[in-house]
Amino acid sequence: MSDLVLEDHQEHVAGGARGTGVAEVPRSSRATVRNPLLELESARLLQDMPANFSVPLRAHLMALRAVAHERAESCWARRKDRQAVFLRCVAVYAGHLSRLLNTGAVRARRPQGLPSTAEAVAKQATRAFGCPLLLGLPPAPLLMDLAEEARGPLRTVLIELRAAAQLKAQHCWVTRKPPLSSYWKSVAVHAGLFARLLR
Repeated sequence: MSDLVLEDHQEHVAGGARGTGVAEVPRSSRATVRNPLLELESARLLQDMPANFSVPLRAHLMALRAVAHERAESCWARRKDRQAVFLRCVAVYAGHLSRLLNTGAVRARRPQGLPSTAEAVAKQATRAFGCPLLLGLPPAPLLMDLAEEARGPLRTVLIELRAAAQLKAQHCWVTRKPPLSSYWKSVAVHAGLFARLLR
């Protein structure tokens, strides 16, 4: 092996692309792959949210994630595939949203004075018309009673996510990737219903 070839090989092994000296980050380790919401311009609204609003919001999102995950497993076991996929989207994106929030060192806990699940469902049923599946998840109605300073930025992110997911679904369909197209359609539907729930 010539000195030039050997030098190039050593540079590639040590630093990634030839001549850059920078190691290439594996796709699975990229921040935007681990959390696609980071690609959205409105993600900054959640990242910059004050802790007094982000803490209760994150607590409710994590509760929604846990319940949706459990319901998805149940639906899958009963061979309700479509419902399982939708609920899995709810769980995954509730987790993505919660990880955008900067809660600092404040412990995420249920804020005092918040209505119980039963009270929230009874009170908000008319506002959530068209979102029956989401309304059936106990933590979801509680999100509707959070302050507008918490709901507003979350709603903005969801509206942008819906538009982005619709574009990705269309692109996947054109490039003949039906399963991926179906997934992004489910994400778009979830984002739209969730945004409507927060009005």
